[in-house]
Formats: sequence, structure tokens, C-alpha cells
Amino acid sequence: MSPFIAPALLLVACEPSAHDSEPVVESGPRNEHAIVLKAAGYLPGEGPPDDVDAISEATTATWNTHEYADRLRDQLEDRGREAQVVDFVDCKDLSCLLLPSGDDTAAVVVFAGPTHWGVMADPLQGWLALLPDLDPLPELSSAITSCETLGEYAVDSYLVDLTEAGVPTVPGVAFVHSEANSDDVDASLSALVDSLTAE
Repeated sequence: MSPFIAPALLLVACEPSAHDSEPVVESGPRNEHAIVLKAAGYLPGEGPPDDVDAISEATTATWNTHEYADRLRDQLEDRGREAQVVDFVDCKDLSCLLLPSGDDTAAVVVFAGPTHWGVMADPLQGWLALLPDLDPLPELSSAITSCETLGEYAVDSYLVDLTEAGVPTVPGVAFVHSEANSDDVDASLSALVDSLTAE
């Protein structure tokens, strides 16, 4: 089941900065598990993916969703979290959020993917419809996007959708991949990790 939401064209600039809202929770996560769910295009030179549900367009060679997701995982691990990046095709039903015990889910989940005309990619939209079926829901969530335009609007809208699905959020980040640099990326992701790991 992968319900898609048709993109809408809005003239909103993509800014490489975090969303300005305050986190809606005031305590740390209930367990140490954090999952970065990634839906991203294939890297140039690798060729289109075999899975029909995967994003079939190539991403940029550098400063793409793959790079941001890996850096976010590394920073979460540096803060003592058990973090991993999981690709969309390996977690279409969100089963990867369930812990091995079977009676809990990862406390933190971050959705990462490209923006298409102001809307985060279709696979990420499909995940929204599946979230209410998780028991328990993740305790905290956020979103990051790699884009050239409209990314900040896309992240803000996705955070609203996550909240409506019952999952608290912290500020997300939209990167302009043609303007990204290592220092700014790490600083923005560090601020996101601060929010995700706040006690």
C-alpha cells in the first residue's frame, strides 16, 4: 500500500537551515534506538534500481540524501544512540522500526528524501499512512531533505503530517545540495541531533 499525494507548485525557497518551531516534547526518548528512513535516488553511475517502488531518478553525485543520512547516523551514534540508516525498499511497511523484542519501536525516527515540487518524495508520503498502525508509535520524529528549491516548505509540511499521524516532531532540515558544504551540513545536523537527544 503506497498512497501518493500529488505535488503542488508553490513559490517557496529552499533554505539550508532548520525549521524554527520548538520541539513538542520535553524529555528524552524512551530507548536508545534511532532509525533514519531513507528514500533516495540512485547514485550516478550505478543505474536504476530493480525494485519497482524505488525512486527511479538519479540523485546528485555529492551532497545528496545518502550523504546526509549517513552523517546523521554517525552523529547520533556519537551521542550514544543505536542508530542505523534503512532504505525505503527494505522497510516499505515500517517493520524495521520494530525492535527485536517485538513489543516496542525505535524511539526516534527521521525521514530523509528528496523534494519534488515542494512535496517530499512519494515513498515518504506512503509511510505517513502506515504510521498510525504502529504500536507503540515512535516517541520523536523529524525530516531532512536534499533539494534545490522548495525544500523548507516540504519539510515543514511533512512535520505537520507526522504530528497529525500522532508522532511528536522536532525541527527538520532542508539542504540546497548545490550550496552545501561540510561545515554547514555538520552544524545543521548537530542542531537536529541536539533536539532528538535532549533529556
